[in-house]
Amino acid sequence: MISINSTKQSHHHHDHLTSEVVACQNCDHEYTGRYCSQCGQRADTHRINWHYIWHEIPHSVWHVDHGIAYTLRQLTVRPGHTIREFLEGKRVNHYRPLALLLMLSAVLLFVQHGLGVSYMKASQAMLDSKQASADAQAFQNQLFEWMDHNQTLVYILMIPFLAFGNWFMFRRQRYNYPEMMVVQTFVTNFTMLMSLAIVVLFWALGGSVEAYKIIMGVSVVAMFGYYALTYYQLFQGRLGIFSVVWRSVVAYALSYLLFIALGMLIGIGYGVYLGITKSSTFKPEKPATTVQQSH
Repeated sequence: MISINSTKQSHHHHDHLTSEVVACQNCDHEYTGRYCSQCGQRADTHRINWHYIWHEIPHSVWHVDHGIAYTLRQLTVRPGHTIREFLEGKRVNHYRPLALLLMLSAVLLFVQHGLGVSYMKASQAMLDSKQASADAQAFQNQLFEWMDHNQTLVYILMIPFLAFGNWFMFRRQRYNYPEMMVVQTFVTNFTMLMSLAIVVLFWALGGSVEAYKIIMGVSVVAMFGYYALTYYQLFQGRLGIFSVVWRSVVAYALSYLLFIALGMLIGIGYGVYLGITKSSTFKPEKPATTVQQSH
């Protein structure tokens, strides 16, 4: 009997909210219903307390119908369809791609440093060449060390280049460059998720060179398969799977070449700047002149 009364009271409360004119606490817009028609604020806002903390935040993050878990699950099982629907306007259930990217980057950094995982020794052992000069080995070590400490930064910096490469190779599929930026951000989110799994697996297997070879080989094949599936679904089968695969390979090769070329230009420009700065600050001392007195 109590449950029936509480249910009736709950329905009466919701009916009261939908019929009464309410002033939005966020934008002062007057409306009827459960949500503000101007900004989307809920009508039944409550004071933030421990109940809010323990209920609202986990509900917002891990809800099966929207939020982080929903977006990651959709990117895993139906990536291309999910991204296309987002571009077409079905966005209310999805976590924003850039916010999700920053969150996954922070989680990846935390887990990698927390577990003490480093790919540097394994990658050096794989690519170690006795024929390389000392300068080449030193540069290779510096490059590996920088990439090992800035893996997430490389992922983020590559997004504009990968978006350009895919936009160029799929430019007849009606998507503009900003839309391809969103597509690539979603794809990078899954890359971050997969990198997180790789970090944990590499740590669990002891961080050996053999484990690194196997994990990297499988992950490269899996990622290219994921890219092909994503773009095949994105274009709704307008391109054949073979066409999608070779265009994706060319797009990623072009993107990495542009990224490396820009990095070299920045390095050369920085070197020239340092050279000019040093030459301008270096002032050679003039030799002292002696005056000979005539006798």
